[in-house]
Amino acid sequence: MQLIQSQEKLLSQNLWAKINLIRKDIQQNLDSGHNDFHIVIEELYKLDCLSELLMNTSLKLQDVEEMKLTQACIQADLDASNQKTNGLERKVSDLQQEVEQLMEDNRRLGDQLTRLVSKHNSLKRDVSKAWLQCKESMDKLNKLEAHLMLLDSTVNSVSRLSVGFTAQLKTDLCVDHDTEINSIFHVISNAGNAFQPDSGSFVAPHDGLYGFCIKLEQTLNKNFTIFLVTKTGAAKPVKEMAVPFTQNAPHSAVCVLDLTIGALVLVRIELAGEKIGLKSSLTFSGWSIGYD
Repeated sequence: MQLIQSQEKLLSQNLWAKINLIRKDIQQNLDSGHNDFHIVIEELYKLDCLSELLMNTSLKLQDVEEMKLTQACIQADLDASNQKTNGLERKVSDLQQEVEQLMEDNRRLGDQLTRLVSKHNSLKRDVSKAWLQCKESMDKLNKLEAHLMLLDSTVNSVSRLSVGFTAQLKTDLCVDHDTEINSIFHVISNAGNAFQPDSGSFVAPHDGLYGFCIKLEQTLNKNFTIFLVTKTGAAKPVKEMAVPFTQNAPHSAVCVLDLTIGALVLVRIELAGEKIGLKSSLTFSGWSIGYD
């Protein structure tokens, strides 16, 4: 474009030089006084042609200037477009880097997820194994507890089976009214110390069944009744066993009582009328049979 513009300018300068030269020739011809009209007309025709050519050249120069302006605008638009393109290319490059970084992060997260899943599965297996071990331990503990309970029951049974006593009147006894025999017994045996010689009573050490025996080795000439009386806490005493002693009846009796822990058992004599004399052969015995 600059080369064309330079050529157009050079052509315009040459045309102006020729026009000036023709004008000078016409002026010289007029000044010489020859008045050769043919030459003048010819020179004027040349001048007219050159003027037209000069005008066309000027128009072309204007077109060239307009083209220059258009080219400048196009170049500015192109530069702006190039800047935008460069900016977009940089953004695309940045986005590509971000995508690559995201892909790398995604890969690392995938690796971490794989490790976490593996660890989770391992923990599930460990928990399952621990649960089985815990269940086995609980089973063993339950069995051990059952064995301990059985052992405790056995130990208690062994210790409870040792309860038993036999007590006998210390001396002959004259009974002239209904009374309970207390504090006049001689203790022959007292396994478990359940019999209290000071009060003449048996104290149940545990809930359960107990057997008792009243025995009298003497000839009777009077009728009377011996009772076993139980006392539980503040409750009213209860006559549990009535053994009538007569001349023709056996002189011993056995009974079984279901007692609660702490219950007292005593011997009570009730007369039929007259007083009686008891020999020291009267014995009171008791023993444990079974426990709740």
